[in-house]
Amino acid sequence: MDLQRAGELFEKAEAANDVGRYETAQSLAAQGIAFAPEAAELYASLARACLGLNQLPQAETHCREGLRLDPDNAWLLRILVLVTRLREDFTESTSVAKRLLQLAPHDSLSHIAAGRTFLQCGNTPEAVQRFQEAIRLDPMNDDAFSSLGICYLESGQPKMAEQQFRQALSLNPNNAKDLNNLGVSLQRQGKQKDAAVAFKAAVIVDPTCAVSKSNAKASIAAYLSVGGGLLLLYLFAKLMFVAGKTPAAKLIEDIPLKQQKMIAATIGIGVLLLFGFFTYGRRWLRKRDLLGADPQILEFYKTVCKDKDVK
Repeated sequence: MDLQRAGELFEKAEAANDVGRYETAQSLAAQGIAFAPEAAELYASLARACLGLNQLPQAETHCREGLRLDPDNAWLLRILVLVTRLREDFTESTSVAKRLLQLAPHDSLSHIAAGRTFLQCGNTPEAVQRFQEAIRLDPMNDDAFSSLGICYLESGQPKMAEQQFRQALSLNPNNAKDLNNLGVSLQRQGKQKDAAVAFKAAVIVDPTCAVSKSNAKASIAAYLSVGGGLLLLYLFAKLMFVAGKTPAAKLIEDIPLKQQKMIAATIGIGVLLLFGFFTYGRRWLRKRDLLGADPQILEFYKTVCKDKDVK
């Protein structure tokens, strides 16, 4: 009877953990342990709830209590890897990660947990191998693709990162973090328009994400900020200065003054038209191009610019 009741409490605790009701999960898991103190899974559920509440010392304590009952429990080891990594105890986290890989070499979640530790420790090649192995073991795990994308992003390979984030989003389209990271990878390739669309999508999924809003604002501004007009005027002035010192300048002196004025006026109008195009025309074309990618993006840009919390 006690085991049955403990099992029911475990299921309820995990259901609460899944929806972020960590205090409820914490209470239910603790009640379950009272009925079945030898059930390692209940300690894992309790540790998970503590982790959600940012109670790292308690989470580690419950992990180790569970591991005393079941030293080879991969779930508990994965949580312990995460807890020690968050505490920035990288020596312990790496040690637990290696033990986890020995115990569960065919578990994709174990490779992801270990890979994240290796990445944070600066061992990017090992992290890449772990995430690639996780993908091989479970090609439907979007976390594995996302984590591999972060590896490539941090190692200066934005195009490779873009591919991984797109793959992750094909499995889980409404992941705000992956949408934002996709935008970052596009931004680093100079694809400001596509980056802006990705950042906007991230904000739609998670309207509270100030980072995505800030990134979207920066990308749209960069895409619309087209120069060239002043540079054109500078180059024209320099060309005229140089041309004035050449033998060809003497030919102009032989042209009647009225025609000289007409030539100068024609050249001046042409330069002004080019200046206008480079300064305003290209901006208009880019606005149209941006609206073609997303008809609401300029209205979104105005809203973001008015948001005082967005830098």
